[in-house]
Amino acid sequence: MAATRLVRFAAALHAAAAIRMSTDTQDSISLLQTRSGPSALEMEAEAEEATAAFKDQLWVRHSGSYGAAMRQRERSFGSRVQVQQWEAAALEPRIESEGGLSAEAQHDLFPFLRRLKSFESSAFSSKRQVLVNYGDVQYVTHFRIGQQTIAGIVDTGSFELVVFSKTCPSCGTAAKYDPKMSTSHLQGKLMTVQSYGSGDTYSAQAFDMLAIGPYPDTNQSFWEVVGARMPILQTSAFEAIIGLGPPETPGVDAWQDAQDALKNVSSAYAEGFKPTWAQLKQAKDGLEAALEVSRNPTMVDTFGVGSFSLCLGSAPGADGYLIWNDSSAIDSPDLFRRVPVAGKHTWSVGLSNVRLSMRGESSASPRRGEPLACAEGSCVALLDSGTSLLAVPGSVIARLSGEIDQLSTDCSNIEDLPDLVFTLGEHRFSLPPDAYVSEVKGAVPKYLQSFVRITEMKADKRECRLLLMESYAEGQQGPFWILGMPFFRKYYTTFHIGESAESRALYVSHASDDCTPASTAKASLARGQPYRRQIDPSKVHVPNVVQKAYLQRSIAL
Repeated sequence: MAATRLVRFAAALHAAAAIRMSTDTQDSISLLQTRSGPSALEMEAEAEEATAAFKDQLWVRHSGSYGAAMRQRERSFGSRVQVQQWEAAALEPRIESEGGLSAEAQHDLFPFLRRLKSFESSAFSSKRQVLVNYGDVQYVTHFRIGQQTIAGIVDTGSFELVVFSKTCPSCGTAAKYDPKMSTSHLQGKLMTVQSYGSGDTYSAQAFDMLAIGPYPDTNQSFWEVVGARMPILQTSAFEAIIGLGPPETPGVDAWQDAQDALKNVSSAYAEGFKPTWAQLKQAKDGLEAALEVSRNPTMVDTFGVGSFSLCLGSAPGADGYLIWNDSSAIDSPDLFRRVPVAGKHTWSVGLSNVRLSMRGESSASPRRGEPLACAEGSCVALLDSGTSLLAVPGSVIARLSGEIDQLSTDCSNIEDLPDLVFTLGEHRFSLPPDAYVSEVKGAVPKYLQSFVRITEMKADKRECRLLLMESYAEGQQGPFWILGMPFFRKYYTTFHIGESAESRALYVSHASDDCTPASTAKASLARGQPYRRQIDPSKVHVPNVVQKAYLQRSIAL
């Protein structure tokens, strides 16, 4: 209800602006756009001041019964929220009669709306949303778009909403969303190709009404997949990918592409040549795409999401949870460790001192001697809830392969393997052997063999094997790792977006069996022995960041 109210109220504000803003109104909006980090009370006062100025303009235009009715609301309602609800309902007919809010209007008002939504989002209570487990390699949650319920992977490694359309002939079971069944679907201006480890998708920009978790129906831009070369879609549990990466990233990427295209034109002139038609068109298209992406916020921005948490049940087959507006790190700070985000536009952190340690040891096992990797803090790790496995450099896979030689083929003595111990930021963490070893049925599909490494697999045999993705890339801080789903099975992780990249951080706690923050002692007591997990590698989800790392051998974070 609140998010819908904001969108409708925005249309009213734009209509008022068309009348002719007073100097006071412009000053109020400028104040909201330029101030950084106000308190809740300051934000409320500023929002009410700007709102009052807009209402003054509306009353000049809509005098008589409408203006009288608007004034009557001061006597009829007591609370600010009730007043805004009443105003939204009163303004809606006027908005609809004028054709709603144009894309240009959304762009003009976006800085003001972002502040208003950030304040309103704080009114939403924390909500735990179930992540349904499919084979320990895919976890999906449900949301509503265009009056249809869709299952999506929650992916902290990507940044936008991608929905597989029923119009896609090659999208298999993922093709559920039907734009013809929606009364609010609109087509956008852009097209894109998205490359994942398991294949490529071809998408068109679209808009529809979206509701998820505590957030009600709101108009949202997304990528509607209309074509794909992605074998996993034939039997996938997911029908969408819900990107929860830092919200500014699509705009950053789009403007970087535009800048690169403009550099090509500029370089041609600087060298005394006339740019080719293809170069000029690429520069023009890049600029137009960057402007379009910038004026259409991601889902995280649309709803003003400030923080969220993720936790996956540790037992095989156990579901997980996505917790919106989570305050656990504030309510129980003694259970959490703060890890600053090192990446400018991703959920990546500094990784160092990776070792193998036997369970119960306070430090690395003496018989293993040297660190396994990242001895001098020279690595970077992306915390990616959409990646089914851990992704590590090939040298680490070679070392771990030697560790499983002593293991029975049925994983009966998995507890004899060491934990993987490492430091994130300045804090020490560890993952049990079932994070990198599992019982595996079948062979890795051909399209995944560049990424997923399994030792000595035999087709149609279920055996206990090392199961990891190989990372080929270097980040700005060194070798690139991905801490995928296995990390979230042990740790309850809060993603704090912050007002800027500098204030962005992760808050990490041990997770209890029911996915709540827990003390180290309580979690260790409940965890017991490592699990014998069974994995079908054909269901493994390999995100686009892995594909990009494989192709480019370097990755900007």
